[in-house]
Amino acid sequence: MAENNKSKPPVSENTEDFSSLPKKEDAEVGLLNLSLDELSSEIIGEYRHSAPVKMPNREELTVRLVNISLLQRLDELRGDVTLMQTILWTIIGTILGFATSLFGSEQSIDQIDKRSWWLFLLLIIFAGVFGYLTQRANKRAVKLRNKLFQDGE
Repeated sequence: MAENNKSKPPVSENTEDFSSLPKKEDAEVGLLNLSLDELSSEIIGEYRHSAPVKMPNREELTVRLVNISLLQRLDELRGDVTLMQTILWTIIGTILGFATSLFGSEQSIDQIDKRSWWLFLLLIIFAGVFGYLTQRANKRAVKLRNKLFQDGE
C-alpha cells in the first residue's frame, strides 16, 4: 500500500495544459466579460461618469437642532389628530347611514321609535365632541410645529 501512494501524483498538482484555450483578447467578448463602464455604455449607449452637481448656497445648508422630546411630542399630537379625525368621520358616516335608514323607510316620521331619535341625537353629540377635540389637538400640533421649525431664530 505504501507503494501505491508514492506512484500517484498529489491532488493539488495541475497536469492539464491550458495553452490551447483562446486568450481573453482573442475570444469574442460577452456581456459577462465587460467591465462596469463598458457594460453600462453597451446598455445605455453613452456612459456618463457622474451627474451634474449643483451645490445650494450656504444659507440653505443650515442645520437646525431641535429638542427630541418636543419632536416626539409633535409626532404624538399628529397621531392623536389622525385618530380623532378617523373617529369623527366614522361617526359622521354612521349619522348619514342612520339618517338614510330613518328617513328612507316607508314609515312616517311620527312612527319612528323614540329610542331611535335619542340614538340619533347621541351620535350628533359625539360628532360635535370629537369635532371639537380634533380641532383642539390640531391647533396644539400646529402651534408646536411652528415653535420647533420657526425660521429666523
